[in-house]
Order: sequence, then structure tokens, then C-alpha cells
Amino acid sequence: KVDRFLKTHSPRMGQGKRIKEVKSNLTDNESAKMTTSKDTIQGYNGVATVDKKHQIVIDAQAFGKGQENHTLQPVLETVEARFKKLGIADNIYQKGTVVTADTGFAN
Repeated sequence: KVDRFLKTHSPRMGQGKRIKEVKSNLTDNESAKMTTSKDTIQGYNGVATVDKKHQIVIDAQAFGKGQENHTLQPVLETVEARFKKLGIADNIYQKGTVVTADTGFAN
């Protein structure tokens, strides 16, 4: 099973200043090792985007990365594409849209 996995999957590379190979998981290769207050688990990081004025979730995604700092850009791009596709705005970030994010997104 391991040999078949190695032949059919290319190595996952991390992001950041020191790019190195990320350990793979045979069962769910897209998930990541995440440190919790009690232990390390294999899982996903959920990110939700909310419209402050209307108090609704406009986007939700799961990322197989333990840290949020590399997920903000893809989330913003997805929201922009969705607004464009629905005909709400061609570029929501040029209309004075305020984007806030917690410190987990800082890098």
C-alpha cells in the first residue's frame, strides 16, 4: 500500500521561508498535523468569511494546513470570484470594502 501511494502521489511541499516536504498521510493526504491544547491531531483548518452588515456566511473552506497564514489570499480570491459570477460586483475590493482577519492570518 505504501509503495503504491509513493508511486502515485508527488511530495507535498510546505510554504514559507523554508520550503520543505510535508509528511504525508496514506488515509487523507490533504489533511495536516495540527497542534491542539492537548495533543497533535490529523485534520483540517476551517475558515469562514462573514458579511458583517447582513450577518451571513458568504464563504467557508477547509484547508489541510495547520496554520491560517497562507489561507487568506485563496479565501479572498474565492469571495471575489463568487461576487463577480453572481453579478454583484466585478471587483469588490475596489469599492471600499473593509477586510478584517484575526492574528492567525498574519505572517
